[in-house]
Amino acid sequence: MSARLPVVPVVVALALCATATVAHATTFHVVAGGSGADCTQAAPCATVEDALTAHRVAPAADDVIDVGPGIFEGFAADDTADGGLTIQGTLSGSTHQTTLRALGDGIFHEGLTAIIGVCGSVGATLRDVDVDTQGADLGVSAIGVDGDSRLINVHAENQAGSTAGSVVNSCKGSPHIDRSVVVAGDGDTGVMVHQRLAVRNSTITSTDSPAILQNAPGLRSSLRLVVLRSTISSGASSTATILTTGPTTVDSSLVTGGGVAMVMFVGGTTWTIRNSTLDAGEPGYDPGTPAIGFFLVGSPANVAIESSILVDGMQVFQGMGTITCRYSDVPTLDPVVDWTTDCDTGAGTTNTSSSAAGLFVGGAPYSWQLAPGSPAIDAGRPGTLPATFSAFDLNGTKRIQTGASATCPYGPRVDMGAYEAPAVGCIPTRTTLPTVIAPVAPQVGNHWAAGHGTWTPKPASYTYAWVRCDADGASGCVDIGGATRPAYRAVAADVGHTLRVRVVAHTPAGDSAPATSDASVAVVARR
Repeated sequence: MSARLPVVPVVVALALCATATVAHATTFHVVAGGSGADCTQAAPCATVEDALTAHRVAPAADDVIDVGPGIFEGFAADDTADGGLTIQGTLSGSTHQTTLRALGDGIFHEGLTAIIGVCGSVGATLRDVDVDTQGADLGVSAIGVDGDSRLINVHAENQAGSTAGSVVNSCKGSPHIDRSVVVAGDGDTGVMVHQRLAVRNSTITSTDSPAILQNAPGLRSSLRLVVLRSTISSGASSTATILTTGPTTVDSSLVTGGGVAMVMFVGGTTWTIRNSTLDAGEPGYDPGTPAIGFFLVGSPANVAIESSILVDGMQVFQGMGTITCRYSDVPTLDPVVDWTTDCDTGAGTTNTSSSAAGLFVGGAPYSWQLAPGSPAIDAGRPGTLPATFSAFDLNGTKRIQTGASATCPYGPRVDMGAYEAPAVGCIPTRTTLPTVIAPVAPQVGNHWAAGHGTWTPKPASYTYAWVRCDADGASGCVDIGGATRPAYRAVAADVGHTLRVRVVAHTPAGDSAPATSDASVAVVARR
């Protein structure tokens, strides 16, 4: 965030358990320089602490605290009234305008900038903010995400020289990290997992420690780690990028770096790796840095690898179990004592063993996109994907693409690895509608943003047209002259009307059919 943003002392902690029931949810507003006590839109308050106080008078599970642009620092005690609460920052397009920042030694003994949830209990949501520890004690971490809490579109990072051990720390429960970025510097793990965690559409990186560390063998019966359509990387050479002690699923993801890409540390558990790319060490084949490794204690393990690419080998340090590979590109695996392996390659098998140079685009920086003619194209699992598999790759491209074979040559079956090859000759097909993102104050003079929706294959560009409709959002709709950018500033003629946005997606093959968003809330006059 820019240093010019105002710095305001506020609370950034949430605690979550069962809440009292009220008739309706309320939105509380926080802005720099606010002076209101009830945190209304007309009279916003200055701190999140004030907003929490107002919320707790008659809390509802769907209450929202809207935090305006600026850097808000401080801490406060948690409270059992905050279950289901959402704290959301301000966006300008896709850019965060709100930063939550640690103060002193963080929250309580936890040493955290923000606590989202209660360990082993229900959760809340934190979204559309940056969270950092600049200027706080070096032992303070950015976020504790506990219970069934969610981080959505959050960027979390500790300050340089941090001794906190992790950027994000998750306790008991089933928290989610979605569309977020976690950056760990020297000495810090990206995400420390103590029970369950789901990571979706996110990027987690570390410098010299695991990007994800699940380390609670005493809770093994309740552990679970799911990594879906995410990029996980580590610059460490002496540890794993992902180190787990419980059941783990990696789907349509890219795991790179580390001395080993993934390590299973405790037996009696199951790994499922599907439609993913694992490449340890330096990009491409790097001898001595296995893609997956096993250092098992206790019961046997079961590992199932499907439609994936393991650029480097597999190494068993100790333990026993079963490894099965199907429709995957894997290096030759030598027989291992106490392990049953079914990962043969070549004729009579469903697996291949290819050089990294033939698989990927490569280059500087290295790309794990599939090269034209790659043996991984259309070499994954045949037939319809099971419902438990991701239908989209790491780029959001549909795994099995529709279209006539003459115009869409890739698509009869999934490709191996994290990415589908480009669907040459395919006109984009909409998978979700465009959206209109209203400002916190939907009034004249403020900017509205367009979300282009999702398409397959991934378009090269988009065309936008803003539309003004009657208050019902369906009648009297007319294009707004000259409004063809992803952002639109409301004018006096919009008062009492709703806004929609129409999007056309483009690829070299042609233009999509237009897709129009649902209607926004009505525009109001400037107050």
